[in-house]
Amino acid sequence: MASRREANFYNRIANMSREGFEPPTKCLKGTCSAIELTAQPSAIVTRPKVSVNAKRARSAILARMALTHLYFSPHLDDAVLSCGGMIHRQTQAGEAVVVVTVCAGDPPPGPLSAFAQSLHDRWKTPAEAVAIRRAEDLVALKVLNAEGIHLDVPDCIYRTRAAGQALYASEAGIFGELQPSEGVLIRQTAEHIGRLWGRFRPARLYAPFGLGYHVDHQLTRRAAEWAGGIYAYYEDYPYAAKEVVPASATQLRPELVPLSPDDLSAKIAAIGVYVSQISTFWADTEAMAAVVREFASQVGGGRLAERLWWVT
Repeated sequence: MASRREANFYNRIANMSREGFEPPTKCLKGTCSAIELTAQPSAIVTRPKVSVNAKRARSAILARMALTHLYFSPHLDDAVLSCGGMIHRQTQAGEAVVVVTVCAGDPPPGPLSAFAQSLHDRWKTPAEAVAIRRAEDLVALKVLNAEGIHLDVPDCIYRTRAAGQALYASEAGIFGELQPSEGVLIRQTAEHIGRLWGRFRPARLYAPFGLGYHVDHQLTRRAAEWAGGIYAYYEDYPYAAKEVVPASATQLRPELVPLSPDDLSAKIAAIGVYVSQISTFWADTEAMAAVVREFASQVGGGRLAERLWWVT
């Protein structure tokens, strides 16, 4: 049974208001392009740039003239962790897949928060953590024969208040409520998602469900919903292994996507490319492979599968 916190979270998403957010009062410097906002949320001076991979992805898609599946991934691994088998199945069928990672921007200049530094130390990528993660992502997507686009929104561990304090300064902080000042970033990201959808039509949009309550997953889902046109939601793995979609989500209908052994093997191989992130969830790649296989079998009731949630 869903807790009151879970019920409130999903009810808030289902009936999400686009008003009531405070605008950020600081320019997020150090990204590929600065996000500068005036006192009004709607007054956006500059917009994020798409990485050069966007042009390559679009060229590849146009050349194949196939339906494009657009997966919006909060971080540089979430789509592969959650939908890697499905993505492989789609590309093997000759369909085009583009994974758009939202929080793939560089950290702002200056010292990191103690929490962010601790994560860099664990990843063993102290100065160039994000650049290394972007490189890992492109290689992982190649394993699945998919394309990648990286937006320049910084990860939540790098985002700051006007005075320079971290918005999310602890493990508990990143699995809680979005800060009110994030509303403008949500709207800005939604506008970017809308432009990408227009460039890749015909396309199907997939967004994270938000299991686990990670703030970047919440941000990505809200931005995708604001942009509109979501085809289906995917379950955020590995959070989905511990948390089920609550019964209160009556506006969504689950559907299993069967996977072949090759699909699952490709997914595991792609996850293994994210070397810097393995220690976040598993002791090593062997342990990762075992639990990923077990979860796929659990989802499918003894058969390999992943699960989508359709809007009814």
